[in-house]
Amino acid sequence: MGPHRPPLMLHQSRCERGKELTRKFSAGWYDRKEWLCGSATQDALFCFPCLLFGGVDTWTRTGVRDLKHLSDKIKRHETSQSHINSCLQLAILDAKSAEQKDGSGQESVRKQNEEIEKNRNSLLKVMEAILHCDIFGLLLSEEDEVEDSVHPGMFRGEVNLMAYLSLALKPDLQSSPVLAGLSKTILSDLLDCALTVAKDHIKEQLKSAPFVAIEVSHVDVSTHSQTALIFRYIDESRSLVERFYGFADLEDHQAETTAKFVLQQLEEVFPEAADKQKIIAHSYDGASATHGDRARIQDKICDAFPSAQYVHSYAHRMNTVIQQATSQIEEVRRFFADLSGIPEFFSCSAKRRQLLEAIVRRQLNKTSQINWNLNIQTVNYVFGKRLELLKCFCEIRRTWKFDTPAVRMAGLFIPMLEDDGEFLYLLSLFHRIMPHVDTFHRQLWSTANNSVAIQKATSDFTSAISSVKESVGTLFEELPSESVLPTDKTKETLDQMALDVCNIITAHAKERFAFTSHLASATLVQGSLFRSHHRAFPQEAFDEAVKAYPMLEKERLMAELSVLYERQEFYRCKNAYQLLYVLSMYNLEKTFEQTVTLLRILVTTPAMVAEAGQAVSALTRVKTFLTNTVPHNKLNALAMLSVEKGMIKNIPGFSLKVVERFARQPEHHAGFLYKL
Repeated sequence: MGPHRPPLMLHQSRCERGKELTRKFSAGWYDRKEWLCGSATQDALFCFPCLLFGGVDTWTRTGVRDLKHLSDKIKRHETSQSHINSCLQLAILDAKSAEQKDGSGQESVRKQNEEIEKNRNSLLKVMEAILHCDIFGLLLSEEDEVEDSVHPGMFRGEVNLMAYLSLALKPDLQSSPVLAGLSKTILSDLLDCALTVAKDHIKEQLKSAPFVAIEVSHVDVSTHSQTALIFRYIDESRSLVERFYGFADLEDHQAETTAKFVLQQLEEVFPEAADKQKIIAHSYDGASATHGDRARIQDKICDAFPSAQYVHSYAHRMNTVIQQATSQIEEVRRFFADLSGIPEFFSCSAKRRQLLEAIVRRQLNKTSQINWNLNIQTVNYVFGKRLELLKCFCEIRRTWKFDTPAVRMAGLFIPMLEDDGEFLYLLSLFHRIMPHVDTFHRQLWSTANNSVAIQKATSDFTSAISSVKESVGTLFEELPSESVLPTDKTKETLDQMALDVCNIITAHAKERFAFTSHLASATLVQGSLFRSHHRAFPQEAFDEAVKAYPMLEKERLMAELSVLYERQEFYRCKNAYQLLYVLSMYNLEKTFEQTVTLLRILVTTPAMVAEAGQAVSALTRVKTFLTNTVPHNKLNALAMLSVEKGMIKNIPGFSLKVVERFARQPEHHAGFLYKL
């Protein structure tokens, strides 16, 4: 077992020139002398070889406690004949033990390794079962995972099928003590290992990526409320990719909480100061930001990553401007939660939809279950068909045709639509706001990368919201006469709440589109404009680009662009990505070094609209996964396997890496780690 080396309490005190000096034993002495050992009961130092084979009493019986002369005593003992002889005998004993192991123990180790090899091969099959379920979108449910269950989960059923078809796997699963009870424990540990291997792969790609952008999204789907982190970068194959990195179930969506989560993740991925310069853009869909407050998420990220610019991403819909209001005002958040219940009520039953069609003559569209159902159609529909909906709910309460849940829920909607003054006030408010949100959204997509047009659209939108703000005083007068307000609400408090909503929406829109230099910079590398740039160099856009991105060398970039503008073979490059591809294909990356740097920045920065031919965004894949997934305590791992299945397929030896990491966990050493 080797020498015992406990922490000793040895200490000595003495007075010198009126000061009390104290010596204490340091465990570092054990590292300096491999023969040194200690006794906690005697609180003394001993010599391990001399304890075994005999030596002087000081180092074998009484022990050493004198710290003042410890160095001298150790030196004298090491040079003694008895100590050298004891060390020699210990070395001979070790050699004999090793010979015995090589003889009698070698066969035992070989047999153990054969069993471990079987366990590992079986585990590889299990990992293939997990990936197979994921490829076809089959849920790894948390149902009965007992081996002989009549209703096993998808994972257990897949393993049972593989065992049935494989003559080798079935006996291994039955005979192996570590795999015979294959269940949620093995599945959970494998998923953890798979997530770690996938994240390590993403980290390696991020190390070699020239620039990185991050996208943070608060995704609310059914019972899931998650904050997702996505990285956007150019990988080693020179392809633009968006990689899902993980979920976090945050307590709230406030700026402080979200910023803390994002900074922790970024510190994990980019621990070195030099790597922090890679972050050139960050985007949020529902970031909780208080106007004029330095506690905003974008400010906190920019403080830690100075090169990062806050931009709008095409993956973040403009209805998140309204979500910004819900995140700060409790009444508005409740309003949209109640509003979303109406389409959900009718969408889950054909009988309810038939009654709705019969009364309203138009079916209520099923709203998306993402971001509190903030869509224009629901607000406008409920506002315009309020009385018809009331009649429909009353009919459900009156007739015997509907089940108990429908009758109970209809009873909750009736007072809300009939006389809930707060709900009806907010319904009227957002009925005025939503059309402007829709117009703003369409303008953003139609103007694409035109920074001037974006600024004009933003200005028009804020002006429209200002007009709504001016008309707030008339909202209360339009309420039905039978409306009843909560006891703590008056016309004044409702009007103030409406003004707060308008102020937050206006501030959010201005902040989201305050930085548009990347749009102006994109015109520098747009091939269709090269002919006109050759006639008149785009100095204004150029100055804006070098100001926004200080890492660019101004003189060289101007020279490189001037050469590009002269060459007609580049005129067909429609956007930055195409031009970057052409320069890479002809090995011109060093010749046009600064242009390539600018192109990489622009390509990495989240775009305002999806480019033609671009793969579905990672955020869209995440939302699709959440929509089709039941709650699971391994949501991060399952999401990684599903959302990034293409990346995982291309990781060399992914399953082997997962099994190796699984085997190195302390609780699995015995059954999966090879013996030497």
